[in-house]
Amino acid sequence: MRALIVEDEHGSYENLRKLIIKLYPDAIVDGPVPSAEMLRELLPRLTDYDMVFSDIQLEDGVCFTALEGMPASVPVIFTTAYDEFALAAFRANGIAYLLKPIDKGELQRAIENALTFKRGTQNLAGLLSDYGIGQRSSYKTRFLINDMHGAHMIKTDDICYFEKYNDVIKAYMRSGIAETMPLPSLEALEMQLDPAQFFRANRQCIININAVERLNYNWRQSMTVLIANHPKAQIRVSRERVADLRTWLSA
Repeated sequence: MRALIVEDEHGSYENLRKLIIKLYPDAIVDGPVPSAEMLRELLPRLTDYDMVFSDIQLEDGVCFTALEGMPASVPVIFTTAYDEFALAAFRANGIAYLLKPIDKGELQRAIENALTFKRGTQNLAGLLSDYGIGQRSSYKTRFLINDMHGAHMIKTDDICYFEKYNDVIKAYMRSGIAETMPLPSLEALEMQLDPAQFFRANRQCIININAVERLNYNWRQSMTVLIANHPKAQIRVSRERVADLRTWLSA
């Protein structure tokens, strides 16, 4: 068995590597891969591995965007300290979802599932059912927002972009006002939004395709997105995400 560990904390990498070797003494374990950018560069070589262990929050952001080009034949075992990413993890070739600190028995079951999947005998829908996770049939069309008098509704279509700042997520509306969202993270929010309509531009912002007014190229081939009804908003997209943005806008 040959495995790759994607992890930005060396201590966590060593703990996981030792656990794997204890369970499978003949295993070859490579890593660590600390960033989504480095993981993206390694994608063409991942077919050399029987499985990939990946932390979700890496030093330059979450891993899911980097895994979009992941070979379908390579199962991923996600390792994380948080439980809010489960659905997104299974959409990204996830075969198991392990919470830190990792339990030895759960790790062994995850590895056996990955090896079974690698042999082509495991049904992914069955795995989703085993973990109590089903495929999302629809995306959010409205949100309930608390206010000083009670609560009110906002439509997803009326949101130009979302931005996280100082642990608070704001929804910037077509009307020009900003609403405070009742969600703890952009990752949790992103899983509720239609990816055909909303794009994760960077670690702080998600934009609505219908609110994109103009794209400006910057130095080093990054890009700035200008948003309708919000002239002060200039949302930067890194050069690694520019191609994805153009594909999304052209779809």
